[in-house]
Amino acid sequence: MGAERKSAVISPDNLKLTAYHEGGHALVALKTAGSMPIHKATIVPRGNTLGMVAYLPEKDQMNMSREQLLAHIDICMGGRVAEELIYGTGGVTTGAGSDLQQATNTARNMVTKYGMSSLLGPLYYTSEELSNLSNPDANPTLANPNPNLTLTPTLTLTLTLTLTLTRSLATCRRPRARRWSRRCDRCALPY
Repeated sequence: MGAERKSAVISPDNLKLTAYHEGGHALVALKTAGSMPIHKATIVPRGNTLGMVAYLPEKDQMNMSREQLLAHIDICMGGRVAEELIYGTGGVTTGAGSDLQQATNTARNMVTKYGMSSLLGPLYYTSEELSNLSNPDANPTLANPNPNLTLTPTLTLTLTLTLTLTRSLATCRRPRARRWSRRCDRCALPY
């Protein structure tokens, strides 16, 4: 986790927001099938972060299933959804930036490297092929695996990533998350 950043002066409001954000990650991790167990959660600033939730697998793991990858994306989105539930869509902060980056990278790898897309099929795309996606004529091996689709490969990739991330946001916004946010308004969080 790194050493505590003792020089950081964090306002009580920012600590509260960080607690909600990190609590969102933890809550989604506890309630999502396929997620790793939580090792530690903190709102103590360390390095460039204001807080973090750390996970440890129960045993050594060499491969990850689709369920585990989707759980990771859900957990990444949990902090942002917690901010939305507590502060509204206008109150979402930049604190979710690295979470969005992780979620997008995981979704992109699922689609382009692990063949986990029903739209693109079980294909692996190299970096060169990805750069040529907008021009299917540049690489004939990138033929559309589903002839019924009229989408360009680039649009298909973007659509697939968007659908994956949107599914994750919807999963995190289920009614139990809203109940959790109402309970947190009534409880006193230790800061």
